[in-house]
Amino acid sequence: MQNEFALSVVAGFSAGTMVLLIMIAREKKQKFPWLSFALMFGMIFFAALYMIIDKDMETTVMNDFYIFIPFIWIVSVFLLSRANYEDKIEKQYAEISALNEVARSYLGTGDMSKAAKIALDRFANAFNADGGLIFTIGAEDKRVEIVSTFGELPTHALQLLRSTAFKVAKDGKVVHRMTGLDNDLKDLHKRYIESSRREGFKSVAGFPIRSQAHFFGMFILFSRRPLRLTQQDRAILALASLELGMWFEQIAGVKAIQRMSDIKKGLLDSSLALRMDFSPEEVMQAIIEQLEKLIPVRDLVIYLYNPATEKLWPAYSVGEYAHKIMAEGEFSVEKAGIAGEVLRSGVAEIVEDVFKDPRAAKVPEIPENPTSMLSVPLISRGKKIGLIELHRKHPDRFNEEEMETATLFAQHASVAIENAWLIRDMEQEKSRSQLYLDLLSHDVANLNTPLSSYLDMLRSDCELEDRPVSIVCKASEIVEKMSALLMRVRRLSNIDTREEQELVKIDLMKLIEESVQSLRKAFPGRELDIGVRSSMESNEVLAGEMLDEILFNLLHNAVKFSTEKKARIEIDLGVAERDDGKFCKLMIADYGKGVPEEEKEAIFQEKATPAASFARGFGIGLCICRKLLERYGGDIWVEDREEGDFSQGAKFTVLLPFEK
Repeated sequence: MQNEFALSVVAGFSAGTMVLLIMIAREKKQKFPWLSFALMFGMIFFAALYMIIDKDMETTVMNDFYIFIPFIWIVSVFLLSRANYEDKIEKQYAEISALNEVARSYLGTGDMSKAAKIALDRFANAFNADGGLIFTIGAEDKRVEIVSTFGELPTHALQLLRSTAFKVAKDGKVVHRMTGLDNDLKDLHKRYIESSRREGFKSVAGFPIRSQAHFFGMFILFSRRPLRLTQQDRAILALASLELGMWFEQIAGVKAIQRMSDIKKGLLDSSLALRMDFSPEEVMQAIIEQLEKLIPVRDLVIYLYNPATEKLWPAYSVGEYAHKIMAEGEFSVEKAGIAGEVLRSGVAEIVEDVFKDPRAAKVPEIPENPTSMLSVPLISRGKKIGLIELHRKHPDRFNEEEMETATLFAQHASVAIENAWLIRDMEQEKSRSQLYLDLLSHDVANLNTPLSSYLDMLRSDCELEDRPVSIVCKASEIVEKMSALLMRVRRLSNIDTREEQELVKIDLMKLIEESVQSLRKAFPGRELDIGVRSSMESNEVLAGEMLDEILFNLLHNAVKFSTEKKARIEIDLGVAERDDGKFCKLMIADYGKGVPEEEKEAIFQEKATPAASFARGFGIGLCICRKLLERYGGDIWVEDREEGDFSQGAKFTVLLPFEK
């Protein structure tokens, strides 16, 4: 009887231990050594049960069994404790290794999805989880994005996360404290766990991914076995979440820097393109092409504004419905809806859903699907010239960063578009002026020709007294001057063209003599004292056809500004050497009132148009003289005739190349 009781205790203890070990083994991915110990205690249980049933077994066998049982128990408990200790050590090592791996990867990669994948792989293995996922929540658009997944995931729970994410985003609620989630997200998490458990996942462990300043999303592990997380396990997971948060923050910072770099590059590229002579349409195309690279859109349109009529019209558009937008035509600002309000306020605006906004003006034939809109005004120098509209299909929405980018491009585009319109207006005015100039130079010249012929006939064929002959001669001289004036106007009209002027060899001494003769005719009642000296071996220089005008202008100014009754002019020709070659150095010195020091450079600046300067008797003007000489490869400047005393007269120095 006593032996049967002892055997029953042994059998009961062995059976209980065996069941406990089997339960532990079920929770472990590594079944060994737990099943081995369960088998050992199972053998003890069956041996004890057999001896209870077989009462005829010899007493010596039973005594040996009683001695063997304590030894087996002691060895089993020792091995079991050691296995449990090693399992804990291995788990802690796996957790710390996973944490270290995340930290190393944090320093070695800039890819958010790769970072998430590494974290999931390491911690899912460390905690014997069957699967996991990491999702982020946008700080501005509040959209949930699954960054990475691992292993087996609950299907319905995954669908729940994707379907309810936009409800959370719509409510605009994410996190209001760094220590936890708000009620909506907690409710989402609760339903998520319930759905996971219905699919057979007994454990769902979630931790927020955050840095010290931002909340990014959640880090979730799934297991079909219970995950008994100790306080140390939770601390390690929380630390890993913080590491991921720092990682995500760094990657977000790098992306922000990269985006800013792309914006600056886009602005630079468009600036370089806009320096060319583009039409307004080409300017808008260049702006839109750069903007499309930075902000993905469905449609992008530029509306221009006419302040005289207070109307807008689509000037340029790209995208899915571009042709329908362009067909909209001109419309008043009052009927422009959101666009009109943005134009009036001068403030950019993001509209979450255009067709749900009561202010929206509908465009014919465009489906009323959920559409986000970004509208940015175009303002140049305080003047409203239009706006840029960007459209995007839901669920994608515009954010503050994209609005800042669009605003930068709008500021750039405003000035560029206005400048393009001004250039077009200037070209039209130039064409109109050229037409009037052609009429003047051709038609008046045609009238002068027969008039000059009649005067010649009258002077040569008719017998006139001295006084009428003198009058006819003066009239003939005036006609000649008028013809010369028209020829000069025609030549001056080509000065500001960008075409390269042909340079030819010119005998400078001969040209000076002709200019002096023209000067004496221009001042018939003035006594002129003009001296010419030359130290050059050759008188030929390289210049254009307007060199005679330059010389005449300088000589004319010397006489006009002379304060003496007898105008004195000294002309010296020599050679000057510079780094870029040898030049003819022509110096024209007068005895006039001179040029003050502060005006020596100012007189070469563009102060008046060539026609206005010429009409007042200033010839082609010093500004145009410098422009022409620079085109010839030369230069011009002014000095005091007597160094340090400008009142003694001025000395103009002209450099002309001998060869190209």
